[in-house]
Amino acid sequence: KISGPSLRMHRGLAGLTALLVLLACLSLARHRQAPAELAQLQGLWGEAFQSGIKPPITEMPSMAPRGISDEDKSPTMPDKFYKEEDKMDRLYTKLKHTLRRAEKNQKKMQMRTNSLGEYIHDEVTDVDQDIRKLNTKDTLLIREAPAVAGPPGPPGVPGVDGVAGFPGPAGPNGSRGPAGVAGAVGPRGEEGPQGKIGRRGRVGPKGRIGNEGLEGLAGNAGIQGRTGITVGWKNDGYDCPAGGTPTMRMQHCNRIGCRLETLFAGTWGTVCSRGFGKDNAKLLCKAMGFKEGGRPVLNFGGGQSMPPRIWLKNVKCSAGGAHGDVGDCEHTRWGDVAGCHHGNDVGLCCFGDAQGKQGRRVGISNWETCPEAGDEHLRLRDCGYKTCRVEVKHDGEWGSVCDRGFTTKTAKTVCKSLGFPKGRSVRFGHPGSVGKGRIWLDHASCAGGEQNIELCPHAAWGRVGDCTHAMDAGVCCAGKWKAPGDREPPRAFMCAGGSHAVSNGATRLRGCARRRGVGGCRLE
Repeated sequence: KISGPSLRMHRGLAGLTALLVLLACLSLARHRQAPAELAQLQGLWGEAFQSGIKPPITEMPSMAPRGISDEDKSPTMPDKFYKEEDKMDRLYTKLKHTLRRAEKNQKKMQMRTNSLGEYIHDEVTDVDQDIRKLNTKDTLLIREAPAVAGPPGPPGVPGVDGVAGFPGPAGPNGSRGPAGVAGAVGPRGEEGPQGKIGRRGRVGPKGRIGNEGLEGLAGNAGIQGRTGITVGWKNDGYDCPAGGTPTMRMQHCNRIGCRLETLFAGTWGTVCSRGFGKDNAKLLCKAMGFKEGGRPVLNFGGGQSMPPRIWLKNVKCSAGGAHGDVGDCEHTRWGDVAGCHHGNDVGLCCFGDAQGKQGRRVGISNWETCPEAGDEHLRLRDCGYKTCRVEVKHDGEWGSVCDRGFTTKTAKTVCKSLGFPKGRSVRFGHPGSVGKGRIWLDHASCAGGEQNIELCPHAAWGRVGDCTHAMDAGVCCAGKWKAPGDREPPRAFMCAGGSHAVSNGATRLRGCARRRGVGGCRLE
């Protein structure tokens, strides 16, 4: 390939050669050359364009006039033409040699450029490797050299005071301080504007049945309905059918429904309408043998021979579950029916006759609750199916434990100290909890080797910050109970926090221990 100035020179010389050949052809036409000389000129024309340049014309025109052939012509070529032809040959030969030398020089230059690039790349690579080796060697020497502190220099000139910085972000709120002494009662203020209407109160007791009203006007005849199921209904055709199982029954049926009752701990009791699921009636009627299901009657209310207990609230039977009894559905703890009264007793009206297969109680109602236990220092109270509240005694008064920092290891320590091999931590309190009494401990976190919770790290007795009874810690112990050994007495000599630090953000106690019969902590 030829590029750059050589290519432009080659194209220029080739064009000049083509022009000279064209002039020679015109001159030959004027002198009417012989056919042999024309053939020689055509050969010269072909040699002039061997470099690939397309000639301006495709073929030589005939120089003979009409009616006369080229063989009849035999003119004599002038000397000037031969001189021009020789000059053109020499010029063409010189141009070819010049182009060949330019091509060779360009190839040599390309080879030298490539060699120089490879040389520079090799040199740069060698220098980079040498520098890396020296850096590695110097780094190792610096690490091995012992650090020697030099003599302190003279004090510098005092600097100019810098510009005051921007105020930093506000720090976190400190812990709430103790309540101050109650002030004197102030004078009575002015009467304020009337407040908003309060929430609707509870439903009052059912009133007496009023006197029978006057007979109304006869209405238009309605559309005749389908034939209903009458099997198992009483002769009056109105009362809902009664039925039941050994642990569930429907009592005191009337035209509206029957009161649902369930057996627990040997005592029959009712079910509260609060939270009663929409699918419960259909599933519970089927559990009592009514294949067609049934409908719920909320707030059915009490009646004759009303049982003394209300056992369940927030009953929800899942449509995909195999519920053979109301106790197998999801519900609150047995007897935990705060806010319910017998006016809220739920009723059912089942369809058809109780000829289907009856269910039986097999689920949660037969499960054991978490065991209650305790001694003179620790006890578990208000136990349910999931958890018991943990209470500790301090200064002769029982109180709960806040669940902040209360881990599974802490729960196991509590259960082991009461004679149970296993235990798990389950919060006892909930947002609606209304507790009473003291909250003694916070951040009680056992490592697993302590004999009782009092030996675990915890905050000072009674220092529980913003803990409420909604955060009461709970445990559920499990396993075969064994009488616990003698408990290690509380380490009364230890200051607040045991051997761990207690801090309020600005000061703290560290290194608490007993030495020579005296206990104490280092104040930092």
